[in-house]
Formats: sequence, structure tokens, C-alpha cells
Amino acid sequence: LNELPEGVVVESLARALVDRGDVLESVLGEREDLDKTPFYELNRAFMVDGAFVQIPRNVVVEEPLHLVFLTVARERTIASHPVNIVLAEAGSQIQIVETYGGLDGEVYLTNAVTEIREEENAVVDHYKVQRESSSAFHVATSSFVQKRNATLSNHSLSLGARLARNDIRALLDGEGADVTLNGLYVVRGTQHVDHHTVI
Repeated sequence: LNELPEGVVVESLARALVDRGDVLESVLGEREDLDKTPFYELNRAFMVDGAFVQIPRNVVVEEPLHLVFLTVARERTIASHPVNIVLAEAGSQIQIVETYGGLDGEVYLTNAVTEIREEENAVVDHYKVQRESSSAFHVATSSFVQKRNATLSNHSLSLGARLARNDIRALLDGEGADVTLNGLYVVRGTQHVDHHTVI
């Protein structure tokens, strides 16, 4: 993180809620049009931490930013509700990899929400890699809002979990906004993967 361009902010959501509460307050309540599932509401109710990323105007982040979430249940069933907020200001560019994993055989629930907001002409390449325990449950909501001429590529890779659900919501909120949604799942046995997409 020491080599990030000047002005780029990458910190825990818990820290950002203290330091940048005014910015986050508007984002956390922004999507009135979003079909809020019970899992989304559960995430909001138990929101404690996650990641906050802000890329200033016209800044290009050359190296990918990797957010890693690992769950260790240690013989007890647990649930985590991470929230990730990415704010890409006008003309900025970033590549983000979001990875979820855990020790095989452990039972737990990951209920993640990632919200990406792009201003005019911003470019975001977003990769979500789900490699949870084969006994775990993974539910995720990805919410994207793009202003004029903003470009977003989302690549959702589901490789783990006993049951996985990905809710993807993209709002093209300006002329020339462009979104690409790619998905890949590799399952075996009784694994189940769902992708629910609304553009």
C-alpha cells in the first residue's frame, strides 16, 4: 500500500466510518432503486468492517489492488458480513481483485456487499473470486453505479462453497456508461451456484 499513487485511500471500513463518515453516509443509503434482499438487509444490520477504497480524480492505479477475506471457523459456526465501498472519481482507473476463502470442511456463512460508484469517465476492472470451504455458504451483493462514459468490467468466479448466490445490480446512470458482466463457475458433487443479475 505504500506504493499507491498520492491521494488514493485504502483502509478498513471501520476506520473510514470514523474518518470519512460524511462521504460514506451518502453512499450507504444511495441505492433506493436496489432490490434489497433479506441478505442485503442482514448485511447492513450486522455491518462492522470491510474495505474502503477511494481513487481521486484522473489518478491511475497501475497495480491491481487485492482485498482478501479469509474465514477460520475453528469448530464453531460463524457468520461474517463484510462491506466494501469503492469510489472511483472522474477519470480514475483501478483494477480490484476481491477474494473470499476458508479452510476446507469448515461451516460458516459469508454475506458480503460490495458497492462500486464510478464518476464520469472512470474505469474499474473488478474481479470477485469465491473459493470458500466446500461446506460453507456464500451470499454476495455487488452494486454498481456508473455516471456518464464510465466503464466497468465485472468478473465473478465461483469455485467453492456448498451454496453460493451472487446478486449483481448495475445502474447505468449516464449516457455512454458501459458495463461488462462475466461469470465462471466450477462446481462438483452437490455444490450449487446462482447468479442473479439486474441491469
